[in-house]
Amino acid sequence: MFSRSVASTASVPKRQSPSLATGASTGQSHLDGFRAMFHLPAGERDLVETWNAFLALRAAERMAELCSFELFTLGKWIARSEEAMATSNEETASSVHWGYRLQDVLAELQRRRPFFSSEDSFKFSCLTIQASALIGSFEKAASHVVTLQSFPCSQEQSWWALYTYKHVLLSLLRHSSPSTAFEFYLDNRIALKRFLNVGYSRGPRSLTSVGGPFFKELSAILRRISSPAILLAQRGSQWDELLISAAGRIMIHVLCQDNLAEDALAVYEELVRQDASVFYIHQHILVRALTKAGSFEHANTLYVAIEPKNKADEGEKRSYESTGLYLFAHQGDVGRAEDAFVRLFERKGVLSQEMNLVMHASAVHGNVDRVLELFNAFFPQFSKESQNPVPSSRKSEPSVKHYSTVVYAFAQRNDFNGMNDWIRQMMKSGYTPDIVSFAQRGDISAIHSLLTHMYEVGIRPDIISYTTAIKLLARRRDIVAAESMYKRMIRDGIVPDRKVITTVMNAYVEAGSWKGVIRVFDYLRSMPTKHLKLGIDVYNTLLKAYVLVGAPLDIVMNIFRRLETTNIRPTDRTFALLIQSACDSGRMDVASRLFVEMETLAENWQTNVQITVYALTIIMAGYLRQGLKAQARAVYDDMRKRGIQPTSYTLSSIMRAYANSNFDDNIHIAQEFLKSLMDAPAKGRSWAKPEAGRESSLALLYAPLMNAHAKNLNTEEVERLYSEFVDSEKRPSIGILALLLDVYRRTDNIKGRTDEVDMLLDGKDKESPLFRAQRRADLLCIPLSIYIDAVSRAGQHIEIAHTWNKLRDAGFQFDAHNWNHLAVALVRAGQCVRAFEVVEKVILPYQTEAQNVSRTRPVDITSPLLSDDAEAVEEAGSEPFTVHSSRSYETRARWAQQQRENSLRWQAESDDYAHELQLLQQISPAWNLTMNVLANVLDRLGSGRLVNAVKPVSTDRMAEAEAEATTKTRTGVGTQTQQSDSHIKPDATQPLRTENQEVEALHTGERAARAMLDRILRDYPQTNAVREESEQRTDKQTNRELRNRFGG
Repeated sequence: MFSRSVASTASVPKRQSPSLATGASTGQSHLDGFRAMFHLPAGERDLVETWNAFLALRAAERMAELCSFELFTLGKWIARSEEAMATSNEETASSVHWGYRLQDVLAELQRRRPFFSSEDSFKFSCLTIQASALIGSFEKAASHVVTLQSFPCSQEQSWWALYTYKHVLLSLLRHSSPSTAFEFYLDNRIALKRFLNVGYSRGPRSLTSVGGPFFKELSAILRRISSPAILLAQRGSQWDELLISAAGRIMIHVLCQDNLAEDALAVYEELVRQDASVFYIHQHILVRALTKAGSFEHANTLYVAIEPKNKADEGEKRSYESTGLYLFAHQGDVGRAEDAFVRLFERKGVLSQEMNLVMHASAVHGNVDRVLELFNAFFPQFSKESQNPVPSSRKSEPSVKHYSTVVYAFAQRNDFNGMNDWIRQMMKSGYTPDIVSFAQRGDISAIHSLLTHMYEVGIRPDIISYTTAIKLLARRRDIVAAESMYKRMIRDGIVPDRKVITTVMNAYVEAGSWKGVIRVFDYLRSMPTKHLKLGIDVYNTLLKAYVLVGAPLDIVMNIFRRLETTNIRPTDRTFALLIQSACDSGRMDVASRLFVEMETLAENWQTNVQITVYALTIIMAGYLRQGLKAQARAVYDDMRKRGIQPTSYTLSSIMRAYANSNFDDNIHIAQEFLKSLMDAPAKGRSWAKPEAGRESSLALLYAPLMNAHAKNLNTEEVERLYSEFVDSEKRPSIGILALLLDVYRRTDNIKGRTDEVDMLLDGKDKESPLFRAQRRADLLCIPLSIYIDAVSRAGQHIEIAHTWNKLRDAGFQFDAHNWNHLAVALVRAGQCVRAFEVVEKVILPYQTEAQNVSRTRPVDITSPLLSDDAEAVEEAGSEPFTVHSSRSYETRARWAQQQRENSLRWQAESDDYAHELQLLQQISPAWNLTMNVLANVLDRLGSGRLVNAVKPVSTDRMAEAEAEATTKTRTGVGTQTQQSDSHIKPDATQPLRTENQEVEALHTGERAARAMLDRILRDYPQTNAVREESEQRTDKQTNRELRNRFGG
């Protein structure tokens, strides 16, 4: 009976309750989900889901079904997760949270500890130490981690040990101090090297190289030490020479690879002060890092100081020559670069990258012939003449860098045909051109297509690609696209460096957005990270803003002298900006002294200050503007004597000096000079090298002469020059079209200006998705002002509204002159109330904000972009766009003179070099031009007369106007551009009225005029107050001039 019961029990399972069955099913589901994670790639594995599955299994009391391997793996995933290995203090709470979770896993493993193998015991010890480190028990972790050195390690165990040391290092960084963490690494470096040698079966065995196991952690540690050199000095009395030397070498190696060359140099100088030994390899790494950072003077000085002794081994001598080649090539020092290359060639041959460096030295100067000569010598089977390149050996095959260097050389010479040929040759050899190649060509569409293609194939552009693209957009003054490109880079996970942020800053400078310039400067100044430390490139960009805004020379020189007290060395660009400011202020004596100082520094090649064509051109143009042609000629002769080829800017300055003269002989000289330049063969046009994204060389040469003829109302000559330009350039530029439009406006050629406006406004496809990336926000500001003035005078008021809305919808913005001309155009259209409304609601609010110099600048800035400043964005919604950078030399000089009286009362903080720029970002004087027109309106309304709209020109009147324009062109006589609006009268073609009708109309008009005047005075008080102030200033100035003229 009993046996039957047993048999029955064994064969027929007991009926389970529904809740137990469901729990078992759910537990199995969690188990399956947990184990499914083991089959996923690391990038697809979700640690949170895995942890939730672990908790569910524990709640279901099914932990026994997990083997030790699975628990160790979960512990490893937790310990090596991004949250656990984060280096920032912001992630401390998260790392502690995961540390406690790791302890939960260890609690499950503890139950199985009696059954561990020796390898499991080692892993358990590692995870226990890692958990302590994560929760902040760094002292306990640091004391136990040394026990790992007594274990015999396999290759896998060595990596467990290395990660354990990393956790202790990070725990010290998070919960103690960066200096303590560094000293811990220093004390354990020998043990770490032993673990690393076991862990690496092949490949590099460096702890501190990029990609090495401790580079990320050491980089974070050294960035948080305010001055590694000072730390080294403080430990000088505590550490022996070997420890000091080891610490210094580690610092130099990590800092150089982390693009912190200046900090690495300070460490090196401290090692030299303490007579600590430094390996030659670290010296050479430091020279290269300084070169990469653009600190050429420091790099040159150090390179000379570390020249190998005669007894040095061959490896050191070869490394020294290779480092010299790297240094000289990046400076464009062709002679020294080629000498170093020859010496390398004599020392067991040269490497592929060294071939590229010697080519790069010549490419910097646009010496295409020499670059091609070297390329063909290095890779004869890949020369351009070879139609089917087949490399004879992999060793002699050119890389994409060699092709890019050739393209770069053509770009420096502005030879677009050569660039295109070699880009095709590059693609023919199987290489995809990089973004730099297209940026040098100024090809925004190609850059956009290349970026899209890279995303489609899973390739992420690097920071160099993004910096190059932003640089091109900066030259085009396209802030919107530059900011968009920067945000795209951030989304790609790329950490911005100082170079790319400075490029964004330059974009704001080019567009005249001084708020943007100040924001970037404040962002860099407030950032605690070392790689964003202010350098000469940032200060040069800030000085450029001061020069373009028209800062007084006293302010610019004061900033420069303050910089001299720091360790920041000026470059030739610094001196060019200072000389520009002196010339704008008419202080040629100061400009000459600055040039002498620049020339003194240039005599020592180690300073890397060179006499450039830009500095000489600025001085020459300064003399020409003052009519000192003999001195200007002497500068030009000195330029040629130095072997410096004049650029299109140089020649344009000469053209402008003669073309702006009122004498026909000088204009004739300018025309002959232009003809001689254009008759020269293409190879002889060394001046044809403009920067990408700006006016072409020909536009710079043709513009002064076209402008002179436009002022003289000589339509025929302007049209002739325009035809010559188009024949040579194939397509007109915006600036050249604007000059043609200007002469049509001056001569009342209505048909001509209509045709040119169509070319200006319909030249782009507004529906193209690339349109915003291909346009500059201020591209049409100047021609738009000309167009508004011309069309309003012709009575075509509706066309102005259509064009304004069309440009606004296309993403263009408007500058001060546009808003002034719009206000005047509204008066001419008889819409006086709307004209006052524009001044009250657009012009004056911006003027008030611009002159509000007391506005507090934000302190906590998380982004350098102006579009990320909520207050700035709100202001921009109602502000007109200003393009201060388009001011001429003369305008900047006048603006500087006006500001000089206020400069003495401006006091800046010692390290706030942007303080004066904040004060100077005031409204342009152009805003005041509207006041005269508004005053005439009020006078007319006050006398009881309405302002009638200018009537459209009829066909017959248009023909008469064209005939009159022809007469003006031939005789050289005509009215000037700016006309008073007091001449506006009713149309005389209206039918005659009776005397009673005339009287009634007169009274009606008087009542309407009085009503409009009352409305304007009531609704627009600020505009009227400003108008009255303007009239009072004008009266005072007039009285002062009369007293000066007649005495008394």
